[in-house]
Amino acid sequence: GFSYGEINLPQVIRKLEKEMKNAAKSLDFERAAQLRDQLKVLQEEAQRRRQS
Repeated sequence: GFSYGEINLPQVIRKLEKEMKNAAKSLDFERAAQLRDQLKVLQEEAQRRRQS
């Protein structure tokens, strides 16, 4: 599987959230949906990290 290694998850999540809002604003719902799915995975990973 894909490993996020040492990336700064909160920073990446914020960036994706901003991109998602912009995509939705420009009615690019397909892109917004892709970003939403990515965000879900990243947020789950961030939670796992906090628990370990």
